[in-house]
Amino acid sequence: MDEFKLSRSTESIAVSEEERETYFGQLGPSLKAEIERRIAEDPMIGEGKTARVFSSTETRKPLPACFKIWRRDILKMKDRDPVSYRKLQYDTPETEFSLQDKLYTAGFHDIPRPLAFETIGDFQVMAMEELPGYTLQQIEEAGGAVAEPGWKEFEQLVLNLNRNYRVAHRDLGPQNVFLKTEEKLTPGAALKGKIMIIDLGLSKRTGTEPTPEDFTLTIGDRMIKYPEDSRGVEKLKPIPGKPGIFTHS
Repeated sequence: MDEFKLSRSTESIAVSEEERETYFGQLGPSLKAEIERRIAEDPMIGEGKTARVFSSTETRKPLPACFKIWRRDILKMKDRDPVSYRKLQYDTPETEFSLQDKLYTAGFHDIPRPLAFETIGDFQVMAMEELPGYTLQQIEEAGGAVAEPGWKEFEQLVLNLNRNYRVAHRDLGPQNVFLKTEEKLTPGAALKGKIMIIDLGLSKRTGTEPTPEDFTLTIGDRMIKYPEDSRGVEKLKPIPGKPGIFTHS
């Protein structure tokens, strides 16, 4: 194992000290072994432009884990073609892990809790809490909808991230908004749950009020909209007279 870094946010998991030592004492070695096994054999939860996400085969308590494994060709692009790289990944995978950890530790719990960051050979991996539920893209493709919460609650969540935590996500498409729910997705289902934001790969800290360059999608009436990305947000926001992904505005 070349590197293993636990997140600070793990310190707030509500378990006994004995349980904590057992969980994290086993996490590093078992994570390395499972990643090596899974990367070649097992199905993915999802795949993005920069990484693949694998579910865990092991039952890990108190938190189930999944693994985000960055593509090696993307990491090599950072030095070879930094301009193209920054369009896919704002900074290094470890910086993304640190940002997610700092956000969670500061009280923004509308993202998966990061658990650990690890470098294995030329692979970089983040272990994080595996959430039950579906992305808005999955819900939309299945012909489902979100009954609760409504659009306004989602809008407020993003404004909270932007204004109070000084972080701009910059990639808020349906694939990166997640409904945490135990309900099953079936055609026509109206699901209830908790809206979460996933994949902070293009996220960045903003020192003061967000600037136009900090956003690639519009959330809310007063945020900046880039024309090439406006369609992504229209898929999320209910359209008058037509069914929207959120049943309540």
